[in-house]
Amino acid sequence: MVWEQQGRVIVMLTDMDERGMPKGTPYCPDAEDISSIRLYGDHEVILKTKDFKQEYIASTLELKDMENNLVRKLKHFWYTSWPAHGFPEPISLVKFILDVRLQNEEKLAPLIVHCSSGTGRTGTFVAIDSGIKMFDKSHTVDILNCVYRMRLERPRAVQTKQQYALIYKALLEYASMVVSPSTSSTSSRATGNAVTFSFLHSIFHSISFNFLYFFPLVSFNQFFFHSDISNSSFSFLHSIVLSAYLYFFSLSLFFLHFFPLSTFVLSVFIQFFSLFFYSVFLSA
Repeated sequence: MVWEQQGRVIVMLTDMDERGMPKGTPYCPDAEDISSIRLYGDHEVILKTKDFKQEYIASTLELKDMENNLVRKLKHFWYTSWPAHGFPEPISLVKFILDVRLQNEEKLAPLIVHCSSGTGRTGTFVAIDSGIKMFDKSHTVDILNCVYRMRLERPRAVQTKQQYALIYKALLEYASMVVSPSTSSTSSRATGNAVTFSFLHSIFHSISFNFLYFFPLVSFNQFFFHSDISNSSFSFLHSIVLSAYLYFFSLSLFFLHFFPLSTFVLSVFIQFFSLFFYSVFLSA
């Protein structure tokens, strides 16, 4: 199949043995010597180089058609960070996919991906890779439709809800890397917190500006100079007080996200106080 489809990059997502169960048959040579050459009919596989990375093994292979004396070079990526129990870190999987794409983006041949069954981990990998391409093109990703279309071609692609959730998490990591490269990290939790903090900070900046700048001016004008408040002024003041409520509400969201246990009571108090203040103003 590799020779027929002219594949140049192979991705392997499973170990040979997991939890005492065989998951695959070794098809790559173990060493760079003649004794490790593997024969498959009229085709010969030779290992040229093997590079051990932190999360995967990258090998360069030679595939030779002995009948026609033709040789092709292949790249083999063995992802070793998918545990038998559980799932890899989303950021780890994203970086692996990006490394693989660097070796395959200029080749017209299809990318060959396999695990044990060819549906679970393989479907997850393909969905993330497709989602990255969608995001690069339009900054939007339709994961549900992507998995649906895959299953039309390969039944049971993406086998579990955990694998489906991993697709979302991985694409969120990629979007975070693209939008805010400086906040990208090796930890999914750290990346998620950095992105959330950036989002909340932008909310605080816009709302607190309205609250802390405009509201004192309006209050000063009303209570010290006893100026009449027209309907338009009242509407303006109404919007400022609403901004104050939104400010306190967003502040409570910040507390709940970063300090869910120690400041829960404080966040509830802030919401109650802001809602009470807003209600008193409306009844005045």
